[in-house]
Amino acid sequence: MKIINGLRLCILLLLHYNSFSQPTIFLRSNEVTNLPAAEATLTGGLSIHRYQNLDKDPKVFAVESWKHTGQSFTWNVNVPEKGAYKVAILLAAKKISSESPLVLELSSGKEKINLSIADTEWDKKFFAGSLRLNAGVQTLHLRLTRATDKQQAELSVYSIEIATEKNWEKHHTAAESIRTRPSWLDKAKYGLFFHWNARSQPEQGDAKSYINAVQDFDVKKFSSMVHETGADFIVLTTSWDLQTFPAPLKSLDALMPGNTTPRDLIADLADALAHYNIKLMVYCNFRINRIGWKKEDRMIPGKTDSFFTRISSIYQEIGERYAGKIGGVWIDDGMGLYPHNASFEKITGLIKHRDKNIVVGYNSWIYLRFTDFQDFYGGEYGISLHSAGVGNPHLPVGGNGYYISGPQQGLKATFCGLLEPGDWTHTESNQVIPPPLLSPDSLVNIVKEARLRRNLPVMNVRIYQDGTISPETLTLLKHVKESLLPAK
Repeated sequence: MKIINGLRLCILLLLHYNSFSQPTIFLRSNEVTNLPAAEATLTGGLSIHRYQNLDKDPKVFAVESWKHTGQSFTWNVNVPEKGAYKVAILLAAKKISSESPLVLELSSGKEKINLSIADTEWDKKFFAGSLRLNAGVQTLHLRLTRATDKQQAELSVYSIEIATEKNWEKHHTAAESIRTRPSWLDKAKYGLFFHWNARSQPEQGDAKSYINAVQDFDVKKFSSMVHETGADFIVLTTSWDLQTFPAPLKSLDALMPGNTTPRDLIADLADALAHYNIKLMVYCNFRINRIGWKKEDRMIPGKTDSFFTRISSIYQEIGERYAGKIGGVWIDDGMGLYPHNASFEKITGLIKHRDKNIVVGYNSWIYLRFTDFQDFYGGEYGISLHSAGVGNPHLPVGGNGYYISGPQQGLKATFCGLLEPGDWTHTESNQVIPPPLLSPDSLVNIVKEARLRRNLPVMNVRIYQDGTISPETLTLLKHVKESLLPAK
């Protein structure tokens, strides 16, 4: 019996590893499977991003500086059934002439499919045709087949996505059916991001405990201040960095005891903001590594799914608890969800189960969207004319605020960034929030350009632990509000 068990263990190890290091990724039988570039065997000098460290964080970055034909990516995959598989790649490319595009080849044995690439910002591109794969463990090899010495081409690859044609169609149909376009989102002019959380500091003196700070938060005073800024909605952080939530969530307490509060600040704040017809969106960043995940788990089929199931229970409770109260859920960080094949369809569905008008978005930093199962694109580009959509052919002047083409096609356009220098959260003790980064005229111009495209700025405002903000920033936002009022 010991010998038989030992043989079984050896077979499992051989299945999960190649050359003692590369994992075998199991393609999902009824879904699209993501194969991160950073999970491939990299050759020719390619390497994972310097910021990536799976020992500390599940966040995965793109592989950059792909420049010549001597560099390549190789994935081991376990194919559930023989058939034709359609493949997309998430990439960016620069310094490539449209007259002389590069050609990417994805192969498995004798089977090959190609894709011609010219200059592009982050986008999803489908290879021509389909790749025929046998069932069982197969090798996928991605390389450049044509590149000229005259070009100083630079490509960055985040992942490839693979599924049968049937599953791609199922994916797109399900994503379209789950999206909503509530009227408040279409009518909104701009919103404010408040990173108020367990790390927030007062202007002077010692910080209160998180529980006491939540208990003492004056929602009426805060909502009145937001009304003065002219914002139509706010995004309030909850689990930024520390895995907290300002309400008695049973699901979170079961996973991480002591991270919730007796007072339901979300419900109280939603009611106070509703008095001014201002919507509340909740920011969440629950991480699988905070509930026991380790990088080795990603190599074991179904192991990571169990951690996402735990996190999904939190989102389910949020969706049920705040149905009819909150306007949306802004989820960070897509880079810690997508690479591990989180079920975005499941998470989004749980949030919207009792209230389909709750909008959901997954932040993908500077990358393109990571999932179709969302309503808006986070656009973490900063507050600028470029972010507002100036020169963006996918977001024309006079449009309805939804991307008409490109990598974010069909999603509501939003963008976010800092109004004051420093971090998103005011974490410095006994320090005054610094003056805004932009002049009144500059910010008004950005907001007006965004309005022409019905793009939504979400401006991060530093906030003290007592819920007050910088007088200078408040004055700036009042100026923006006045500038958008109809001429008398």
